[in-house]
Amino acid sequence: MDIHEDDAVESDTALRVAWDERVEQCLAAARARHPDSVLDAADSRTTELTAPDWTGLPLRAERCLGRAAALALLDHPPGPDGSSGRDFQEEYLEWRVVCSPATGGVQRIELTTELADRWCLAAAHEPTALLSRVAAFAGEQSAPVSEVYGSYDPFADTATPAGRERAFADTMLGTGACSPYNDGRRAICCMTQRTNTINALVTLAAAATRPRRVRAPGAKRCRAPSASELLPLLAGAAQAGRGSDPLLAERFARLAFEDRLVAFAEPVGVWVQGVEHTRLRTPGGEPVPEDWFVFGRGLGSERVPSGRPAHPQRLTLEVPAVEGFTVGDIVDVATEQPIRHGGQIAELVELAVSLRVGPQDSAGQAGASHLLTSMASAQRNDPEGCEELRREEARLYAGSHAP
Repeated sequence: MDIHEDDAVESDTALRVAWDERVEQCLAAARARHPDSVLDAADSRTTELTAPDWTGLPLRAERCLGRAAALALLDHPPGPDGSSGRDFQEEYLEWRVVCSPATGGVQRIELTTELADRWCLAAAHEPTALLSRVAAFAGEQSAPVSEVYGSYDPFADTATPAGRERAFADTMLGTGACSPYNDGRRAICCMTQRTNTINALVTLAAAATRPRRVRAPGAKRCRAPSASELLPLLAGAAQAGRGSDPLLAERFARLAFEDRLVAFAEPVGVWVQGVEHTRLRTPGGEPVPEDWFVFGRGLGSERVPSGRPAHPQRLTLEVPAVEGFTVGDIVDVATEQPIRHGGQIAELVELAVSLRVGPQDSAGQAGASHLLTSMASAQRNDPEGCEELRREEARLYAGSHAP
């Protein structure tokens, strides 16, 4: 079964309405916490498009632990308590590595940017389609209902959308042991890392789009704050050291500094903008063809000229069987290392979020921005949280070796 046979966004009207409501709720909550933010809903005023982008390898883990340790940690399988390397895949991209039963080598790498909230709503409103999709991702004819909804019967006369959503979240996104259909053992459906959420993305946007300007001592002009200056002021809405958060925060702050209205483009989500496939070589030294990467699950129903879905949220790398070798035989020429870990491919994946913004001075906040004259007091020790990350790493490895 083709694991990408269902690569379009769900078409059910109830699901679309529910998703729009969920996004509106997130926006309302974020703006209530940051009432002076220029974040708004897209409308006729937000006519320009922009798409900040970053790569998918969790930079914080690499910087804090070193590359070899980070790559191994990010692929760590689920332990008895449900913790795994997915807990550290924090760039709005998560993956699983499928190894050959015969050789143990890397056979396939599946990556996703799909938001858990979207899947929860699909579980609530489209149980039949969702179960089919889960099975397709696992390469199976069907997925056991109990592995997706737990003990809850999504087809019972008494079943409700709210009940289905709770059951799905408890089974597929639980903080303890998770279903094998979303923890990587049989499939990966949507992101589960606690900061890879719609709420985290919207909260970061609202916090960073509070108009701020910096004036250095002796300077005549103000400027937008840099990421290092801004992140300590965001009350935990962004994590230093990541590839995504600092970049997004700085871009949002620049738009706010320019007094632009900022909105998320529809449909809201993180998507795979591209992959640097030219860094990869076959055992014979040939460049890996781009079509070995399969894009799926597009944000929106349209397609680009290549035929792949626009704004794809899923990416799979697998070598065609006729080639006679596997992903584990491919070499990254930049590092001269064979592909042994999912993070090596995540490093090549370019992610993006689409924004709609108004022209300069469209927000009507000119002169109302908060003036920052000294950033020294905002700094703290260990801004990237390396000590905490190392403690979490130690707990994961300790738990995986527990009797």
